[in-house]
Order: sequence, then structure tokens, then C-alpha cells
Amino acid sequence: MSPEALSFGVNELAGRAVIALARERGESPRTVARELLGLPAE
Repeated sequence: MSPEALSFGVNELAGRAVIALARERGESPRTVARELLGLPAE
């Protein structure tokens, strides 16, 4: 598997995980992603 394909797969998986977590929490994916990255909420 090429590094590019692996990187795409990891990004795709991370994106789906953020969306699933956001649905569980009833929050927006953007809010969940910022929280996971330790960024302040807007």
C-alpha cells in the first residue's frame, strides 16, 4: 500500500469516527473535532 493511500485511509477513518462521535453526543462534527484536537470552541 502506498503512503498516499494509507494517509487517505487514515484520514477517512478519522473523519468517520468524528462524525459517529458527534452523533452520539448530539454535537456538531466541528465541535467534536476541535475538542479532540484541544482547540478552543469558537
